[in-house]
Amino acid sequence: MNFPLIHRFISAALFLVPILLFAGPQDATRRQAMADAQILAASDDLASAEEVASELALSPKNTPAWHVETAQQLVLLAGRAAKSARPGNARALATRALNHLAIAQRTSADAGVRASAAQMAGQIYERYLGDTVSAKISYRAALAAATNHPGAKEALARLETEEENLRQKTKRN
Repeated sequence: MNFPLIHRFISAALFLVPILLFAGPQDATRRQAMADAQILAASDDLASAEEVASELALSPKNTPAWHVETAQQLVLLAGRAAKSARPGNARALATRALNHLAIAQRTSADAGVRASAAQMAGQIYERYLGDTVSAKISYRAALAAATNHPGAKEALARLETEEENLRQKTKRN
């Protein structure tokens, strides 16, 4: 297994797929679907928003890749909800994304996919849920799947440094 190549592909997919999804010949249809999902999320119909977001995934349904893509779409919706008048929906959408990532981690035979899904989960725990303990657990799971996962290594080191700095500051006070 060539992890660096797989990692580059998964990392690029995590960040470029949402951009590329709206740049093809069907971009108007996809933009409309995402707008529909946003409207559903804003009206508190999160299950329907998730269903519409999952339809934007290009991978075959219920595969690990499909779950990762669905999680990406839900994170996009969560980001938009966080900026709107419905920040509680951001947490709920982030939790739904975590559910998809957990399935991807459990069902993928590819260590790179498992590592990237765990790393993405760590980011969601940090950004949307403010749960650094769960974030560190996710980053450690990413490193357990692929010991050289750079994103997980950096994020875990950053959280541990922040935690140590806080301990030192607390000791001084």
